[in-house]
Amino acid sequence: MKVYLLKTDLNTRDDCFNSSQSIVDGLIGDGRSASSVKIQGNIVDHDLFICDLDLVQGWLSVRLVENQHILAQRIATGGVLLCFAGKVSSAKNSANNYTWLKHLGADVGPENLPGSEVRFETNLPFIDKLNNISRNFFHNVIFNKNPGGVYTRIANNKSEHAIAFYAPYQEGHVFILPRPKEKSTFVEYFIENILPTLELNFDISSGSKEPMPEEISKISVKGQDVLRQKIGEQKELIEAEQVKLSKLEEDYSNLEQWKDLLWQTGLPLEIAVKRFFALLGLELDTGETDLIGEYDDREVFIEVKGKSGCIDHKHDFRQILQRKTIDANDPSKALALLVGNPFRLNPLDQRPPDDNSLFAKTSVSIAKDNGIGLVHTLEMFQAVNDILADDSISRKKMLENVLYSAGVYKYKK
Repeated sequence: MKVYLLKTDLNTRDDCFNSSQSIVDGLIGDGRSASSVKIQGNIVDHDLFICDLDLVQGWLSVRLVENQHILAQRIATGGVLLCFAGKVSSAKNSANNYTWLKHLGADVGPENLPGSEVRFETNLPFIDKLNNISRNFFHNVIFNKNPGGVYTRIANNKSEHAIAFYAPYQEGHVFILPRPKEKSTFVEYFIENILPTLELNFDISSGSKEPMPEEISKISVKGQDVLRQKIGEQKELIEAEQVKLSKLEEDYSNLEQWKDLLWQTGLPLEIAVKRFFALLGLELDTGETDLIGEYDDREVFIEVKGKSGCIDHKHDFRQILQRKTIDANDPSKALALLVGNPFRLNPLDQRPPDDNSLFAKTSVSIAKDNGIGLVHTLEMFQAVNDILADDSISRKKMLENVLYSAGVYKYKK
């Protein structure tokens, strides 16, 4: 078996490659300029290709796109591609670190969202092998697309986001897996335990087929005992730092999600609005109205709309008016809000554009008369930032200011 490394940060002398005939560090350079990135070695001669997508940035992405047809042809004729899913890098010449995988049918829609919950599913022959070490993975990206075709989703996180895919690609195989905590250990496990479950047209090992005799395995070469101890100590340090890093990334991601208030629509926007009210102390459920709940013995109805234009009267406002005036058990007590993210793709200082309004002018007067609040998500975003900066702000008072608003709501700290 010949191994071709497409930016992995793995040492070619690592134990995981003991059974390999040759290992080529094929994608070299730091990715900062076109001239520094090169593909070396004969790609078509190799069998197992490994890529850490977290390390593919800038011009490295472009080089992979330029060579994607060669890689695809080798996988199609029996090679194996193993990718560790990394954060989405910024595009270079319209190519990011995932663009080249589309040539292999993997148009997966990655989104940066870290987590430590990894659950392998399906009945593929190697799934049990992966489940046995599932605690040794974490993920820093989820996939919002299922490429379909020959690709199978093989792992989810706790929220049922896709975080891993597998495909039998003609005579070869493609794995897109979450990140192992120790890459070298996992690659060794992959070669010894996962590859034998696949139909391969190359030999995994070029050495003895028998295991090392027990007597020999127990012998220590001078210096190994000291190094073994140091390796153990270093692994403990790395694991402790990885826990810290995962927590920092998780906290960062939780804050990053507040930006959904400024540009999202549909379910993601609804989730962001629900988080906003939870931050203020009000838990909401999903119902016929986007969000429903109860506050101070009053029904709460909240419609959530994200639009590329104005929040209109006929299609957007009409629904919340019906909830408040017809569907409520007691319309005189019910609290109703229309939360809108109008002109959601415009620059923030052009919301609304000249001669436009955020909410239809017809809706504003009717909202005032019927005690319905019209809340712009930008006002919510400003409130979130103030709360995160100053914990002494009264969340209860802020919540009531929003819930009891009538007409267009204006946030005041």
